[in-house]
Amino acid sequence: MKSIVVLFDEKNKYEDEKVFAGKSAKELCLLSAASFGFEVRTVSGCTTISSLLEELDKNCRESGADSLIFGWADSLFINKSLALGLLSTHVDYKAEYTFAEGYPEGFAPEVLDKGTISILLELSKTTAAELGSQKITRHSIFDMIKTDINSFEVETVLAPVDWRLFRFAFDCRKKENFIACQRLFEEFEKALSSQEAFANADPVKLSEAAAKNPKILKTIPSFYNLQLAQKCQGKCSYCP
Repeated sequence: MKSIVVLFDEKNKYEDEKVFAGKSAKELCLLSAASFGFEVRTVSGCTTISSLLEELDKNCRESGADSLIFGWADSLFINKSLALGLLSTHVDYKAEYTFAEGYPEGFAPEVLDKGTISILLELSKTTAAELGSQKITRHSIFDMIKTDINSFEVETVLAPVDWRLFRFAFDCRKKENFIACQRLFEEFEKALSSQEAFANADPVKLSEAAAKNPKILKTIPSFYNLQLAQKCQGKCSYCP
């Protein structure tokens, strides 16, 4: 069964910053993806979920692939063992869509059967056209699956510990995530000095380290609360 890796390049402002031992997040992601042992392709310029599915379908057909490993080009910690584990589960259980749950976001790709991509593309233009016209997010593929989830054979690879409560996002789409990536990389920089070691890093050890590091747990505020109010009508001698 032939597989390919397709990475979506959002072309954000942080992915090309060479702060990871002289390499950028995008460079490390591409190198790690290449270690999976399959052809790696990058797509960009898509603005809607439907247009992304069109690109994935096109790449599957052009390469003659039976399954597609999908990830994001700014996710430098995309993991070889997780990716191959997902693909193995996908093949063994004849799944149509396979994903990892419980790991920090950015560690694991998604695996789709070529037929699933074609079906999702059709859904994005017909019964789920409203969703298909929306902007691409990190959860777009699964969101589209959920529109008719009982029609698909879905498999899940569970993390040994559920790290979702930490709300990790190890990608470079925004500043707080970019800083978290820097700090996690710095903690393991010596151990991950070679590309082979980086691609084969243990996702469990990385997750455990991130969960114990306050500098990764808290980077910068992700939002500020602003409250608009009318001018106070009181005449206080002191107003706190």
